[in-house]
Amino acid sequence: MNAYKKEVRFTIGMTAAFILVGNMGLIFSIFPVDAMLFGFPVMYIIPILMGWFGVFFLTIVAGKIGNKIDDEIERENELLNSIPEPAPIGTPDPVAPVITASKKVGGV
Repeated sequence: MNAYKKEVRFTIGMTAAFILVGNMGLIFSIFPVDAMLFGFPVMYIIPILMGWFGVFFLTIVAGKIGNKIDDEIERENELLNSIPEPAPIGTPDPVAPVITASKKVGGV
């Protein structure tokens, strides 16, 4: 179950990162800046770079980490499936030795 919790936290974190990177233009429209980067105004070039390359980079990272988490989930499931379930109460144990006793009935 620990891997499932890790996957949920990872999904929430990556969703927040994708929203932040994908909406960088909105952030610059709220807080305008008059700086230059590579000869372009920062408020135009940063959203373009973060939108194209940032999302591309996050997709690669999410794929690699997501595959590792999926492998961990698969290992946990195999481990849980390999543990035998206990027999219900009242059923004979198939491993226990069977002891029989013979009795003489009647005085014969």
